[in-house]
Amino acid sequence: TNSPFINTTPHHAYFIPFATQDKLAPLEREQSSLFTLLNGEWQFNYFTSVMDLPEDFLSQPFEHRIPVPSNWQTQGFDQHQYTNINYLFPFEPPYVPHDNPCGVYQRTFHYEPK
Repeated sequence: TNSPFINTTPHHAYFIPFATQDKLAPLEREQSSLFTLLNGEWQFNYFTSVMDLPEDFLSQPFEHRIPVPSNWQTQGFDQHQYTNINYLFPFEPPYVPHDNPCGVYQRTFHYEPK
């Protein structure tokens, strides 16, 4: 088959949750009482290799803060990994390089079930 959709996620609608029909706001998800935007400043730890990630990484103090959405390369961590020519790292699936940077993000927010 010549379908460009082989091994892709099927089309889906983007839903905006609203508690009741009378609370509808046209295409403004931020107006829904059932929507929480998590953009903002997040705590962040960077590791040069996933092998350096401590087992208790969730209890480690965070050393940095970065804005979300963003990516850590634009915030001064690591280097950009992708180019329009070649990968900057060996591409040998299923093997992953030992020096495979990772980041841990954390943000606290309060949620009240409705």
